[in-house]
Amino acid sequence: MKKKIVIEVDAIFGDKNLNEFMHAVDMFEEGKQLAEYCPLVITANSEVNLENVVENMRKSLDSAGMNVVFVALKSVDGNKSEDIKAFIKPNVQTLSSGKKFGLFKDHLERIGYQVETDKYMHVLSVSI
Repeated sequence: MKKKIVIEVDAIFGDKNLNEFMHAVDMFEEGKQLAEYCPLVITANSEVNLENVVENMRKSLDSAGMNVVFVALKSVDGNKSEDIKAFIKPNVQTLSSGKKFGLFKDHLERIGYQVETDKYMHVLSVSI
């Protein structure tokens, strides 16, 4: 019998078409993205290739019409990874839910990440 593992993935995404519309009508500046935080818990066979989880999740969300800003493999069986696998959309400074907005860096820090940014507040990398 194959052992099951529990994978925690943090994702930040929103509606791609609405995001593109907000940019097209100049409601959002270049560095602002329409997206919200969604924690995901996945139960998988222990044989799953953890190296592919983030990219597969990003591709799946993108195929579903989502504006994917961030996807990270946060933990496996409750053990936080020191070498976090993450997708970070380039040049993002702020996130908007459509009602509220704030710095992308601040959102990531609230959900437990240490964040490295450039001088323009673009998120470059994350760690736990």
